[in-house]
Amino acid sequence: MLARNSTFVAKRGAAAYAVKPKGSTSSDIKISRLPNGLTVASVDHGSAVSRLAVVFRAGSRYETADEQGVTHHMRNAVGYDTKNFTGVQLLWQTGSAGANLTATGTRDLFTVEVDVIRDQAPRALSLLGEMAAQPAFKHWELADNTETLWVDRAYMREQPAEFVVDLLHKAAFRDGPLGNSLFAHDFNIGHVSHETLKKFAASRLVSGEAAIVGVNIDHGELMAYAAEQAPIVSGQGLPPPTSKYIGGEVRQAARGSLAHVAVAGQGVGLSDAKALATQAVLAAALGTGPAVKYSNGVGSGLAAQAAQKASNNYPFGISALSAAHADTGLVGVYIVAHGEKVGALVKAAVSAFRGIAKSGINEEQINRAKRIAATNVLLNAECSKSLLEDLAAQTLATGSAQSPTDFVKIIESVSATDVQQAANKAVSKLSLAGYGKLDATPYLDEL
Repeated sequence: MLARNSTFVAKRGAAAYAVKPKGSTSSDIKISRLPNGLTVASVDHGSAVSRLAVVFRAGSRYETADEQGVTHHMRNAVGYDTKNFTGVQLLWQTGSAGANLTATGTRDLFTVEVDVIRDQAPRALSLLGEMAAQPAFKHWELADNTETLWVDRAYMREQPAEFVVDLLHKAAFRDGPLGNSLFAHDFNIGHVSHETLKKFAASRLVSGEAAIVGVNIDHGELMAYAAEQAPIVSGQGLPPPTSKYIGGEVRQAARGSLAHVAVAGQGVGLSDAKALATQAVLAAALGTGPAVKYSNGVGSGLAAQAAQKASNNYPFGISALSAAHADTGLVGVYIVAHGEKVGALVKAAVSAFRGIAKSGINEEQINRAKRIAATNVLLNAECSKSLLEDLAAQTLATGSAQSPTDFVKIIESVSATDVQQAANKAVSKLSLAGYGKLDATPYLDEL
């Protein structure tokens, strides 16, 4: 079955693993690099189900002004004809192997992955490489694919969390590549030509920008495929232009009674282990939501508790927001509530955020936050999909990777002073994104 969707890095921000210096790897993570620049990374826990991915540094941050929406069109074209085979052949073969195929995109990466029974991994790997690295982009198939882009846009507005984070990046990194949307704009859908897609693929889907990543597969199998069979064109892409954090706000009114509001400041990238661990603890201190599904509570975080007091027991949702890209990130809070009630909640949460920056947190609070952050990392690592995506992000961002257990040790070394300094950096210049009924949503200058 072919699934086309997109992910945003914020969903794993608090559990994104840190990175060791180049040349070192964890005992259970193996990383190799071929002469053509192709990276191979794997971790094998002995499970019966393998998860495999071909990943490129080809996320939306690599789009130029004339290429807006290219990555959305590209990931939705996975499963169509390649240069060597028809899409029908490839999908039938994938299905007959019992594999599930998924194409995802973040601001940094374009990923095509499969999960499959371990015995079928070599077969699935050959199909995966063909679909990821050799797209044909036939113009009549792109025309047929237009409807899926509209469906993505419609779904995004019905489930606005991802859309709000998209707007938040636009506000935070305006005029920079990290401000590029994960989705094609309405006016771009169906208007990205096959020539534009081929040009983008030729510059980004190359060995120097790629990694073959596997969970629950022998590293030797991946290396043999990468060295002898992988159909990835040799080459090296240009590095992305830097994306400076600027700050600002973007608001988009929409029908309905709810307001979705995200407020965040500058965070850190994947290259700094201690800073990333500190951001994970800061997010936990702000509040990561209730631990029990369908709970009436909002969790133990300071921002969550402050919003709870301001709510007068009116229902709402709040959670920390943490995004880690290759070079920078975001950290803050996400709130959803009735539009008429959201103003007091946003002000209370931001006030608590500023309170951490001004006064810090006590020993009990830092210990609780570190336990929550460590638990989030370890729970995240139990999901092979999350483990694969984080391994890919680390490998392509830094050339090395670190295990979840090693990252937990770094979390344990985070101090209250570290958290206060991270909060200070974040609140010094905030960004705000809002979607829905925004009449009562405060502006940045009111926070």
